[in-house]
Amino acid sequence: MNMHEKILDNLQELVYIADMETYELFYYNRALAEEFHIPQRLHGKCYEILQGRRDPCPFCTNGKLSQDGCYVWKFYNQLVGRLFLLSDSICEFNGRQVRTEIASDITEHVLLQEQLDKNLSLQNFINHCARKLYRQDADLPFLIATCRSGMPTSASSSWTSTASRTSMTATATAAGTPSWRR
Repeated sequence: MNMHEKILDNLQELVYIADMETYELFYYNRALAEEFHIPQRLHGKCYEILQGRRDPCPFCTNGKLSQDGCYVWKFYNQLVGRLFLLSDSICEFNGRQVRTEIASDITEHVLLQEQLDKNLSLQNFINHCARKLYRQDADLPFLIATCRSGMPTSASSSWTSTASRTSMTATATAAGTPSWRR
């Protein structure tokens, strides 16, 4: 193992290098091997080993790569059930054009962000209803019906409320799966 391989094997990001014409994997680091549950130095094509496909991926970015920089994109890998932020680039390896891909697992970050967005949406909705309740001219039955109809779409139809001019309690349950997981 050379110095470059030792450096790449110590990264937590997933890294692989594949021939751009044959799709043959030349190298992948330890983090990738662990994430995909494959032995180190398994030989094969990137689309077979990393995507479980028989043919090149229809979403392959080889055609989008240039010598000038990286192509950055997000992809949900169904084999491992994770969302990745990918950075693809071209380099030369033993006289051949190869693609280098570095993948960062962003699944937990995206799930957390989606939950925060749902919580903020629900909080804004509750605040909106509370402001209406504190108005002197509020018609309570009309207000409750209006607030129910304005319920954020990310929340389920499970909604209970009790309200008076001095207090309001509202409960809603968020439902659904992340938009990127289909």
